[in-house]
Amino acid sequence: MKNAGAKTNSIVEFVNIYPTLADLAGLPLPKHPEGVSFKPVLDDPNRPWKSAAFSQYPRSAGKSEIGQLMGYAMRTERYRFVVWMARDDHSKIDAIELYDHTLDPQEATNIAKMPGNNELVDKLLVQWRKGWQGVKPGIAAKL
Repeated sequence: MKNAGAKTNSIVEFVNIYPTLADLAGLPLPKHPEGVSFKPVLDDPNRPWKSAAFSQYPRSAGKSEIGQLMGYAMRTERYRFVVWMARDDHSKIDAIELYDHTLDPQEATNIAKMPGNNELVDKLLVQWRKGWQGVKPGIAAKL
C-alpha cells in the first residue's frame, strides 16, 4: 500500500471488510453484499468518504406497552443518533438519543431534547431515514 501506516478519520463499517478484501485480492464481488470496498480510503486516507455508519441493538422495554425495542443507531463524524422503535411496529418512535462526540465522547449526556437541538435532531432523522444506502461514498451529508 502506498500509504502504509497512515491514519484516517473516514467512517467504515464491518460490512465493508469483505468487499475491501475482495477488491484488494482482485476477486469478483457478488451482488449481495451491502458494504462497499474502502480501498479508495487506503489509497488516499484524506479523501471524502461515507458520512455515517449504522448499527442496531435490541432491548427489552420492561413493562412498557411497547414491549421489545430495537435501537437503530447512526454514527456520523460528530454524533451518535439512536432511534428506539418497537420491533414489530416501525411506525412509532419510542425514544431518540443524541450524543455529541466532540463535547461528550463518553456519551454521558443525551442532548436530543435539549433546547436548541430540534433542528439538528430533524436533520439527523432525515439522514437516518435514508439509511445505509443514503450514505454510500460520494453521497455526503456532513453533520
